[in-house]
Amino acid sequence: MDHQDGIRRPVVLVVDDDEAVRAIAESDLDDAGYEPITADSLCAALAIASRREIDVVLLDIVLPRGVGEPTQPRAGIEAIPELRAACPAAEIVMLSAHDKAADQAEGRAVGASDYLLKPFGPIELIKAIKNVLDLK
Repeated sequence: MDHQDGIRRPVVLVVDDDEAVRAIAESDLDDAGYEPITADSLCAALAIASRREIDVVLLDIVLPRGVGEPTQPRAGIEAIPELRAACPAAEIVMLSAHDKAADQAEGRAVGASDYLLKPFGPIELIKAIKNVLDLK
């Protein structure tokens, strides 16, 4: 959705199976002038990405492939190439509760731009978004 002045807000797709993380990120992003869209699974995220112009994807590493499926430890990293294909212009920021250098390196190797450690506050979230948008 656009602001009243007609300027397009950058669209941020938040992909996390944790409803609280999605809600907090959605609120913080909206307050900062972004257009947040949320998805609780990879299938939902890919469906959204196929029909919307996405600027940034916040992607949890541990996610279910589809709604109602169990979480998979590396599903987010494994889905980065699919997300890149669905929204090639988007920057991808991985989200994780674990600060693992190997996950960061692997995610970057397959196309992620940054890594944000959970829990994060609004300042860290907006800084990460601004940083990756500056890469465009």
